[in-house]
Amino acid sequence: ISVTGVQTCALPICSAALQAANDYLVGIGGGQVEIPVGIFLLSTAVTIGSNISIVGTGSTSVLKGGVSGFITATSKSNIELRNVKFLNNNYRAFFDTCTNVRLIDCYGDGTRDTTNVTNQGFWFSACDEVLIQNPYFVDYRDAIYCNKSGSTPCGTVTVTGGQIWQSKHGSLINYPTGVYGVDVKKLYVDG
Repeated sequence: ISVTGVQTCALPICSAALQAANDYLVGIGGGQVEIPVGIFLLSTAVTIGSNISIVGTGSTSVLKGGVSGFITATSKSNIELRNVKFLNNNYRAFFDTCTNVRLIDCYGDGTRDTTNVTNQGFWFSACDEVLIQNPYFVDYRDAIYCNKSGSTPCGTVTVTGGQIWQSKHGSLINYPTGVYGVDVKKLYVDG
């Protein structure tokens, strides 16, 4: 995992390195963290700040969840996750009261089986201006879950392109499965 000019992680277990890269970028107003080819275990939660992009090379840049809420952000804005694969068997990326969150060209594999039927992939609580573009998400109970934080529902959530398959809950509009839109003011789905 690297920040321009700062090499921070080349190890398979890299929660501390990803957190350090995020914290460094937050201190200078934001920036991009690059995820190289490989599988990187997040054994503790990583908290993402505002104005942070996490960018990989596609399905070969893998962040593997090892703890519930392995990627989190609360009351942050302008967060982008792009070209990254998430391998998160019952561990979720969790965004609470965030605005302008973008998941672009991301892969998600929930590895759901008969012993694990409760996993959500990407959980948004009271978020607004969420864009999920060209997802490829498989084997989740709820690949995308929108929920309330206190009494506040999510604002606008837009899902375009891509595919979401093999989730437990039914779809909304054109998706075959996987978008669970409880407590959303406006949900746009085109896929």
